[in-house]
Amino acid sequence: MKKNYFFFLFLILMTNCSTQETTVAPTTTTTTTVADTTTTTTVAPTTTMTTTTTTTVAPSTTTTTVAPSTTTTTVASSTNYLDYRNIELFRASTISDDHINILMNYVRFSERSFFKDPRIKAYNLYPILIAQTDRNNYQSAIDLEGEFCQYLLDTYPSSHKRYCYYRDVKSDGSIGLFTYDGQISGSSISGTPKDESCCWLFISGSHDLPQHASSMGYVTIHEMFHIFQISNYLDIAKDREEQLRYSGKIVGDDTKEHPFWIEGNAVYFSHRYYSKSISDISHFKNEMERGLFGCYCGDGSAPIIDRYLNGPKLYDVTWDSDKNVGYQVGAWFVAYLANIHGDDKIIDFWFNTQTGKLFPENFEETFGKDYKTYVDEFESFIRNNDKSAILAILPNDA
Repeated sequence: MKKNYFFFLFLILMTNCSTQETTVAPTTTTTTTVADTTTTTTVAPTTTMTTTTTTTVAPSTTTTTVAPSTTTTTVASSTNYLDYRNIELFRASTISDDHINILMNYVRFSERSFFKDPRIKAYNLYPILIAQTDRNNYQSAIDLEGEFCQYLLDTYPSSHKRYCYYRDVKSDGSIGLFTYDGQISGSSISGTPKDESCCWLFISGSHDLPQHASSMGYVTIHEMFHIFQISNYLDIAKDREEQLRYSGKIVGDDTKEHPFWIEGNAVYFSHRYYSKSISDISHFKNEMERGLFGCYCGDGSAPIIDRYLNGPKLYDVTWDSDKNVGYQVGAWFVAYLANIHGDDKIIDFWFNTQTGKLFPENFEETFGKDYKTYVDEFESFIRNNDKSAILAILPNDA
């Protein structure tokens, strides 16, 4: 691997999302366009999923082929994700089988939940390269970087050049792919299966088991939901900026990026579908309540709701201004819309991006009002109702 100061990080780096533990300050991820990392939340002990089967994967320091394409012939018109399914797993040598089992169970659960709709552009969903890191072992992340880069060199040489070749090797042997500043990166989705980038890269941060098994589940759903979102407009956007204008990350005349819609969706559906997977709506309700009435901080900051009502408009919140307001209030904005239109209408928005309509037009056509009007109505609802009335809009069914 060559040393070089050539600037490069991930092509079309997309979102990394997550919840921060209330007792610690938010940490930083390796991604450059989104500065947030997935950390764990103190939740009830893990509940065994009843919707999928467990596959035990033996410990290994080598690449494990999880699910190569299930067919040797594919056609561009196919909407069956199994026709394209190609997932490669890279695991830190110190990661446990329990981590891998939870990870892969929820990868499969996410596929069945979001990839089966006949409107899906299945050819945009794969390949997915998953790197399961161990946040408690820095050296294992360095080793995993070397393993991953060797795989790209052997399999996708052009992507090796993008991800690995131009990175500067640090004194400790790391290259800043799954590491940064002596730390291990959190969960994120980056890259796309487009142009010279071969694949989605899903970096999966580890969680303390068994107490944080739930966060391993819902963070996996969150990142897989991002793949669903972006797959709908990936092949029609002419450049990265246009991709961000489809997703609502850029909504104005400038190019500042805003998390409220793309991340708010992912937060909402990750908790909603985790509750579905365990047939218990209490997880969803508890996380949504914490997301609005907690502070998501480690420094005694005001609760999210107060920071929102005393801050900029939801669509003006950026990652730099207060990303947790963007993520968590964004999820509540989605809940507000879902209470009026239903979850399926939110999903319809993402399929409607296939028409080539950018966020403002697509939002208005999907929901019947422009996004600024709906944000005003949502803000009025939050401002003028007590906690019980606000929580009452959440669904009661898992």
